[in-house]
Amino acid sequence: MDPILLLALVGAIVYFGSCMVHPFKICKACQRSRESHSTMFKGAFGMCRVCNGRGHHLRFGARLLGRKL
Repeated sequence: MDPILLLALVGAIVYFGSCMVHPFKICKACQRSRESHSTMFKGAFGMCRVCNGRGHHLRFGARLLGRKL
């Protein structure tokens, strides 16, 4: 078997195993603060529109494996 193919297969197994154990990642927009701050009005904020106030997202691999929020 080609070493590059073997390395890619092992990497995929490790990645999907990690997605089973840790299916979520931090929201890049709010950095887990769950809030979206206004750029025009100081002190105004609401729920993060990207993650809907959850503070996290489902990882791509976990979505492929059928994990749900």
